Amino acid sequence: MDFKLPSYKDLLTMSKEALDAAVAPVREALAKARAAQAAAELDERIINQRNKITKLCIEKEINFNAIADEIDELDLLERRKKVLSEIVAQLFPKEVA
Repeated sequence: MDFKLPSYKDLLTMSKEALDAAVAPVREALAKARAAQAAAELDERIINQRNKITKLCIEKEINFNAIADEIDELDLLERRKKVLSEIVAQLFPKEVA
């Protein structure tokens, strides 16, 4: 086992901030993974919304109001996807080496 426990005295003197800093990289990775999952879920919803619009367009009796409503929903989903991308870019800027 490579992991060694620090002495109890060292643990008592360790600040909460130092302990939080130790897990910061893991928390960041988890947050990035959640952001990626949210983006994938939005992509799925966008695809499903486009399919829904297509189905409405091929009905025998076309309901133009329903199509307009679904296009509005698609626009909202696409806007949300763009905003999510901007949030991720601001929270997790790519570091240049």
